[in-house]
Amino acid sequence: MRWGTICLAAGMLLALRVPSAAQYDDASSKPWSLTLGAFIPTSNYVAGVPSEDVGVTASLAYTLSQNDHETILGRFRYSQYKMKDDNSIQLASPMVEYRVNLSSPTYLALAVGAVLGHYETGTSSTSLAFEVGVGWNVNNNLLLEGRLIRGSTVGEHGVALSAGLRF
Repeated sequence: MRWGTICLAAGMLLALRVPSAAQYDDASSKPWSLTLGAFIPTSNYVAGVPSEDVGVTASLAYTLSQNDHETILGRFRYSQYKMKDDNSIQLASPMVEYRVNLSSPTYLALAVGAVLGHYETGTSSTSLAFEVGVGWNVNNNLLLEGRLIRGSTVGEHGVALSAGLRF
């Protein structure tokens, strides 16, 4: 993945709104979250090559707007997994997420954006992507998430299971 593309997408999230510390003195309204976890590709074959079982994923999200029932976030996700021929696939996804807060610790999420794919064989792709997921706010600092991730091309499909921190 080209570092310029990654930095541009991360910069877009940072430029949206960086609040002062005084706006978020309550522990329940921490605007940033960082999750790390497993990426399970649901595409068994990419260009005729079988995929490995599990990759890694990391996500950085920033709360843009929030009330008791809904939250809107800017999200950047990076995922990587290997193919059986030792080539890897790297996916970077800047997205906007809409979250519906169900009961106190549970929420449903829908995110839409782009996925920038890079394959070690030298090819790259840019396409529309979406995520559908469920999450649990374990407490004010911890969260657990499960996401179905779909891009427009075969190598951009998977499931992300992750845990994270709010700050």
